[in-house]
Amino acid sequence: MAAAVLLSHLRRLTVPQIEELLARDHVVRRAQQYFNEGRVEQLWVDGDAVRAHVSGSSSTSYHGVVRLHQGQLEPECSCPYTRGMCWHVGAMLLSIAGDES
Repeated sequence: MAAAVLLSHLRRLTVPQIEELLARDHVVRRAQQYFNEGRVEQLWVDGDAVRAHVSGSSSTSYHGVVRLHQGQLEPECSCPYTRGMCWHVGAMLLSIAGDES
């Protein structure tokens, strides 16, 4: 049930809401670029989380995870970015938002 609630929440996100979550203009631009380039390679539900492999500047894909905890999104990524939500997770969110499948 937790996965269904999370997916429902993520699918309702609008692009402006995702941009607000990403907070920084350069992160928004890179997330949009990665989404447009199809860098979200795999996206799957695993228990109470949505996970993805997103190709980036490394030779191996980064692993992004999004959970919902007390109504708040909790993103994680294996990339080295530490100043908030990264563009890999942003590309994940853009891939999910509005997806009805």
